[in-house]
Amino acid sequence: AEWPLRPGDSGSVTPPPPPLLPTTEEGPPCPTISAPPTPSTVFLVVHGGGFIYGSPETVADFSAGLMSESGYDVVVMRYPLAPQNPYPAALLQLYEVYRELVYLYHCVHVVGVSAGANLALSLTLLLRNTSLFTTCHQHVEDLDDISLPLPDTVTLVGGTYSLDFGSPSYVKYGEGPKLTRAMMAQYYSLYLAGNMDLEEAILSGTLHLHSLQTRRYYRTNSRIRAELNRFSPLRSPYAVPLESSNFQNLPPMLLVVADKDILFDDTMSLFRRIDKEQGAVKVEVIQGPHIHLAGENSVINRHITDSVISFVAEN
Repeated sequence: AEWPLRPGDSGSVTPPPPPLLPTTEEGPPCPTISAPPTPSTVFLVVHGGGFIYGSPETVADFSAGLMSESGYDVVVMRYPLAPQNPYPAALLQLYEVYRELVYLYHCVHVVGVSAGANLALSLTLLLRNTSLFTTCHQHVEDLDDISLPLPDTVTLVGGTYSLDFGSPSYVKYGEGPKLTRAMMAQYYSLYLAGNMDLEEAILSGTLHLHSLQTRRYYRTNSRIRAELNRFSPLRSPYAVPLESSNFQNLPPMLLVVADKDILFDDTMSLFRRIDKEQGAVKVEVIQGPHIHLAGENSVINRHITDSVISFVAEN
């Protein structure tokens, strides 16, 4: 099946060719579209892989099942990976893909998995903070309008949202299975700095002694660029979402996490923050280690697929 998946396609996912993404300060090119809007619905799926690996194939089975069971189109995004493309390259590419989908579809539901959940939440915060809209379902007629609507729903599966490596779940499950403290420190260092310079500081809790500037991508909309440049990547809500000052005016969110996941407390902290501010949020805890939906057994894939579809139907 060609990307995006559409109802009736086969179960395999053939992603589009990798985008041409320069590693210079010019940043990723903005995609262009010409197709007219249609009254339809799409899932935008953002794969995991610690910001440094992974592809649409990583979540092929899950995405195919989501398309088949929901009857909606599914777009599986291929984003630029660190360290060649550190923060905010992946987020900016996600923004551009979302911008296209808002034009093409009336309803956009975002699903992020693992590191992709970080990107999905970061995108949602960026949209909220740079948009004049505060509600969903407002269609954008002009692609040059920075005021893009928020996603209709957001589902975050096994996400990483904090640099707090001293949380109880980091301490209890820091040696795995599947994911370890050392692996997470490497991932974040490569994502935020483009190298391993921050690994020791992340593990030792001394990031406050470091500073880092956001890389500039001059092809990006000036308002988005200005917003990203307000923060150091180490303290940016668009790289470390729990750094956000508030979680108000967000779309309905479904948070899914495994009870033996090193990132369990990241999800629970996010749930408490959103719930405290009267946000529409639901948390679902699954037994087992970290969920990344790459090679997961069919029972887990089907369970999360059903949860996502039910949550969308409720909202």
